[in-house]
Amino acid sequence: MALNMMFLLPYKGLQFESLSALENKLKQEGMSDMIGGDHEFLMLVLSSGVLSTVINKSSFGTVFSYVFYFVGNLSRQFQEA
Repeated sequence: MALNMMFLLPYKGLQFESLSALENKLKQEGMSDMIGGDHEFLMLVLSSGVLSTVINKSSFGTVFSYVFYFVGNLSRQFQEA
């Protein structure tokens, strides 16, 4: 919830800190139960403008994988519907 709130704020510094925290959490805990259920997170990442940072900075590699796995998973869900 707090992560989603950070992407709503116009402060890039806080957004990058949130991305770093997400990167660390994904590295420690993995993506198992997070995948496929948080459409809000995907919408916020796409609309906040941090996606270009995720793509261009190698330090956010796990977040990059998560976001694009989530996009693929969402696409699959729409194709099956």
